[in-house]
Amino acid sequence: MKPKLLIDTNIFVSYLLSKNIFPYKVVKEFFQENLVEHYISHETSAEYQDVLSRNKFTKYAPDFISLAKDLMQDILDLSVLVHPSTHFNIIEDNNDNAFLDVVFESSANYLVTGNSKHFKDKQFYTTQIVSAKEFCEINQPV
Repeated sequence: MKPKLLIDTNIFVSYLLSKNIFPYKVVKEFFQENLVEHYISHETSAEYQDVLSRNKFTKYAPDFISLAKDLMQDILDLSVLVHPSTHFNIIEDNNDNAFLDVVFESSANYLVTGNSKHFKDKQFYTTQIVSAKEFCEINQPV
């Protein structure tokens, strides 16, 4: 059975900008190889679109916008769209609350994030909140 998860926006940005092996593995080896069930909502999709279209990232990677457009298409093509019926308001950043809505609605096993500032707890209901490194250590591809 595939792990059910939601990838936080910062992991996708790290994948595009850095050579950090763990965001790369989460996105390239798990998500894009369809080894996981990834969930989104209209709200999380809008968050991805907003952040991934920011020109400020082109100073670190000149082809960022082009790569981000391709990645956004993968996100839309490879993800399961859910319509959360429960909306949480427990994190200061309202955009992050939308991620909690999705993991709750989908009963995701993991929320993979690099944002330990807003996601301080390691568990949200049945969802483990983990870093990209932790996710890779728990879920070794066969």
